[in-house]
Amino acid sequence: MVLAETLRCVVAMVAAALWAGSGAVLSTDAAPPVAVVIVLPAGPLPFGRALPLTVILEWDGSLVPEPFDETQFAPFVVVRRSVTRSVDAGRVTETRRYDACAFQLEPVALAPVRFAAVARDGRGRREAESEPLTRDVVGELDPAAPGAIEWPPGIAPVAIEPDRDAWWRTPVGAAGLTIASLAALAFVVAFVARRRTAGHGASAATDSTAARARQRLRELLASPPNGDSEAWAAGAGHLPPPRAAGAALADAVRELLEEERALPAPRRSREELMLLARAVRLPDDAIATLAVLLERGDAAKFATNAPTVAALAELRRCAAELCERLPEPQKLPQSKPPR
Repeated sequence: MVLAETLRCVVAMVAAALWAGSGAVLSTDAAPPVAVVIVLPAGPLPFGRALPLTVILEWDGSLVPEPFDETQFAPFVVVRRSVTRSVDAGRVTETRRYDACAFQLEPVALAPVRFAAVARDGRGRREAESEPLTRDVVGELDPAAPGAIEWPPGIAPVAIEPDRDAWWRTPVGAAGLTIASLAALAFVVAFVARRRTAGHGASAATDSTAARARQRLRELLASPPNGDSEAWAAGAGHLPPPRAAGAALADAVRELLEEERALPAPRRSREELMLLARAVRLPDDAIATLAVLLERGDAAKFATNAPTVAALAELRRCAAELCERLPEPQKLPQSKPPR
């Protein structure tokens, strides 16, 4: 089988040489309408080295060739060098020359290369394909003697020798480096201590604000429900007493959610606040109570009619339940700030 393939390659190379030297075409009296021949040097191919690959296409002058697909050369990597065409006795011959490289250290097989042409009236299509080719690929590096390092063009290795007279190698330089290192270490320690002190103060302030928000809600719940007390007036004094009672409760709940759960409740609509409550995974019963409370609170503020006694009672009940269902966050033990 190998001998037969070699003979076919030799015949193809001889034909290509004769054609190149004499200008003759590959056709004979019984030539097919289309033909394709691939010429590649016989024998093993060196890895990564460009070798000539020639493609000879021939078709009858009454046909129109289809575009030639160069992707058929895979797994070879090819670079087109030239394309020439000649006409003789009604036959058209096109010679395409490439540089081909193989980048795998194993036999490579080139599948049959196809070429087709169609009649000028579009009623007929003729197709031909070349013989398949197989070549071995061999490496050119000697594993026993790989040689020197190959540097990119324009770059040469630079020998770096230690500077034995550098200032940091002297006793004075070494002492200076030591002092500078100690100073930098002291600065880092002082900076960390200052940050810890600031963090301790911020944590204490946050806990105090959350405690005040919960205490305010408890004071409102303990006040008379008619909205005439000072607690209601402090929360929404610009509204009539019934509306002030409902608005103050709703605002106190929003403030509690902001201080204890870090939700921007005072600056969000009812729908947005419900989405945030679900996003932070508040308890389901607390979310249900919050939905009723926000609805009643908006009605107390913006409805045409002032809230009734029953509506205010429902609002107070929801606020009390929410206060119970949202327990105070557990405080982490605070360490004493560094002195």
